[in-house]
Amino acid sequence: MKNRIILLIAAGLLFYNYTSAQTKSYVFELNGPEKDQTLKIDVYNAAIKVSGHKENKVKLTFIDERKGKAKDIGGIEFYYTVFKEDNSITILNRDSHKRRIKGLVLEVKVPEAFSLDLATYFGPQIEIANVNGKIKTKGYFTNITISDIQNQLNVETSKGKVKTIFNTLPDFESNHIENYDGDIEIYLPHNTDATLLMDNHFGNYYSDFDLGINLNKNTQNHNLISRKINNGGSELRLINYFGKISILSKNNKIILK
Repeated sequence: MKNRIILLIAAGLLFYNYTSAQTKSYVFELNGPEKDQTLKIDVYNAAIKVSGHKENKVKLTFIDERKGKAKDIGGIEFYYTVFKEDNSITILNRDSHKRRIKGLVLEVKVPEAFSLDLATYFGPQIEIANVNGKIKTKGYFTNITISDIQNQLNVETSKGKVKTIFNTLPDFESNHIENYDGDIEIYLPHNTDATLLMDNHFGNYYSDFDLGINLNKNTQNHNLISRKINNGGSELRLINYFGKISILSKNNKIILK
């Protein structure tokens, strides 16, 4: 039997902790199968920060970093609706709050096996670390940084920088990273076997790897550059327009900014 809870951030749900004037946290206990564990966020404002942990619960923290008159609009907890259904958590903007507001942050800790589907319009950044499930992110004016990747990845942003750090590329999966106006940096283990499908309309390319020509007819597309890392393997599709595409080795020093 499905257990569905709708939270308008008014009543205390499961657990509520008031930590300061600018931070409020909620904890959601989970009790279903791991394969159904999903976090979905679709908001107009807010930076999004998600990290994996060992506990079988989700911790949601609202962080209010607004300054000046922006703080007079109302507490951050009034901007979002939160749903819990079995082991899935969904966070949505309330429809009446679609103006651009700076300084709102959603910080979420989830079990490592969670899958993620995250989108923010004016949020300045999406940051993800230590999550093993499938990851889908979409931003508009958003920098996206994802580390510890070991499952299927789908990333889009219109104006920002994308930095992804793979622990491994999943077998038999297609990964897609697309940017319109900003750089794409991909970090891979030095022994990765991958097939790159790339198109950088007005930008440049750089690779730490010695890329081989891909002669496999089944993976050819005349609109894309097709190259192999080592023996070829899982597909990694990289699309850009006005930025640089860099394919880098994890053996090099990684600086997250």
